[in-house]
Amino acid sequence: MNDEEAAEAVSERDRRTRAPRRARPPEVAAADIDRIFDANGIAKKAAPAKLDAAWSRSAGLPDAHIVLNWLNLAPEGVVDRALWNRVRLPTSRQTALAEQVRKAYAPVFDALDDLGTATKAQLDEAFVTAYDLGDTVRYVRAFGILCRQAGIAVQALSARAAGDEASQDAPARTAQPRPARRPMTASTPKTPPTKRVVAGSTEHV
Repeated sequence: MNDEEAAEAVSERDRRTRAPRRARPPEVAAADIDRIFDANGIAKKAAPAKLDAAWSRSAGLPDAHIVLNWLNLAPEGVVDRALWNRVRLPTSRQTALAEQVRKAYAPVFDALDDLGTATKAQLDEAFVTAYDLGDTVRYVRAFGILCRQAGIAVQALSARAAGDEASQDAPARTAQPRPARRPMTASTPKTPPTKRVVAGSTEHV
């Protein structure tokens, strides 16, 4: 075996033993996730033949396919119609979503004993460990919105509206009103000084 063949053999062995790249959870905007589950979202959509970007565009639900595929509504590329309808209908949506969220984010739930008492730091750590992430902000925010839709309490995110970037701890600034300026009018004549005549002289008052 020459050097080139040996190098190819090592490269092939590395490919076989390398750990597969971990799938990353959705980082979809909060408003787009809420739109999926509101009254005009999938509640009015029959199960599609294919859950892809083209369907999301035609349905007017940006990135819905990313979220719904992450929740495994289309295992092996085929939409589970029974599950779709459970998530679609208001009477069964929350229960069905809770099941799918817990399955989709199983490493996070396994890492934390109780989301109700977990801190934000513990939640971030769970996401870094589970999905090999750098910045977790967008991923955790999407997770918080899905948990809210599923009725799963996440105490660490509740104070931030399930991942809202705006800090609730910062004191609110109140605008201080400026003092009103006295109006300046060019037509206002100046009052000339009055004169008082005293014996032998004139004084200006």
